[in-house]
Amino acid sequence: MTAKIEHGTRAGYQRHTIQGVTPCDPCRKANRDYQALLYKQNPAPQRARAAARYRALARLARRYPDDYQALLSEEAGGPR
Repeated sequence: MTAKIEHGTRAGYQRHTIQGVTPCDPCRKANRDYQALLYKQNPAPQRARAAARYRALARLARRYPDDYQALLSEEAGGPR
């Protein structure tokens, strides 16, 4: 069963994408507004630090894939 889309909301935008359909204009606007607010509330130094952290994690995962998968499974609560 497909969930009903609440148009003009961020959740509506997400529901569109989950269902694999192009978001309507009101949902796209709601998502754009949400992203703008998130960007404004997250200062550039924090964004840069988070990006560096993700890049480092990706490098570690490539360098030590077995250890990474074991830690990921442990943190997620079981094997994947």
